[in-house]
Amino acid sequence: MKKYRVIWFDDEYKTRKKIRERAHLNDIELIGFDNAEEGIAALKTNIKNYDAALLDGLFYRNPTETGTPT
Repeated sequence: MKKYRVIWFDDEYKTRKKIRERAHLNDIELIGFDNAEEGIAALKTNIKNYDAALLDGLFYRNPTETGTPT
């Protein structure tokens, strides 16, 4: 069975354990980023390595941003 690689933009991806576990059980590898800067850089560098993208409505712009996500 094919394993899908999904880039995931979500400020809370580290705490979403149930989502990660469920994805793993369904042969989906979630590669999470809590900020746009790092996630977009990874996507630009390795776009062919991803099968899909998952976007939360709010996440950080850069790795130093804290507080309420934009």
